Amino acid sequence: MTSLLLTSFSARRGARQSLGVFAAALTAPLAVACTPSVGSQEGNLGNGTFSYRCVGPAANAPPTDPACPNGGSTPSTTETIPNIALGGVFSLSYSDGSSNFLVAPASPSDFEVQGNTFVALKSGTLSFYASQNGIVSDYTEVTIVPIATVQITDVTSSVTADTGATHTYAATASAASGTLAGSVGYEWTSSDETVLTIQAGQTVPSPTINASWSRAGNATLTAKSAGGIVGSLQVTVGGAR
Repeated sequence: MTSLLLTSFSARRGARQSLGVFAAALTAPLAVACTPSVGSQEGNLGNGTFSYRCVGPAANAPPTDPACPNGGSTPSTTETIPNIALGGVFSLSYSDGSSNFLVAPASPSDFEVQGNTFVALKSGTLSFYASQNGIVSDYTEVTIVPIATVQITDVTSSVTADTGATHTYAATASAASGTLAGSVGYEWTSSDETVLTIQAGQTVPSPTINASWSRAGNATLTAKSAGGIVGSLQVTVGGAR
């Protein structure tokens, strides 16, 4: 099925080829004038624009995607679709200025799919297509990159060294190409729960964690990605040496 899609994608603008099992055709109308916004890029056939949007790591969760450092859903640091972390959750939409389209990966096994939200299961340059009523209008590629390093930072708004305080920690996935987009969930552990206590009810892999500074001492906080890459942070509570 993937090969049929990609064969049709390669057709020149204005051509029409059968998609076989889809019993549809690839129609490439004249390109419309598109000015891709931040986090967007024009489709390879020039018929519209694909847009990357940040989403939370789970349903109804707020976006925790490094591509949207100020929250919200629109990336603020890139003019095209950013490189996405393997295992990252993201959303992709398509518009030609007038119609709504279904966006889907050319190879469904490469992603977990829920509507226009995707979880990357395979690294590489992977194709998405936009269709309406069984007719493919355009396609694009996204780059999925394995996580190389994980960095943990204390993102508490008011940091204190006092015991009894609750701190929020965030993990960020990176590769040689820089920080990766996508909401990535991590399994969090503390080397000494009597010093740094991860709050109860936070068992679902998450990009952030809340932990209480329970008593003076030292503890190592670790975050492990689904791919097994681990980041760590040494935490000193209450002036311990």
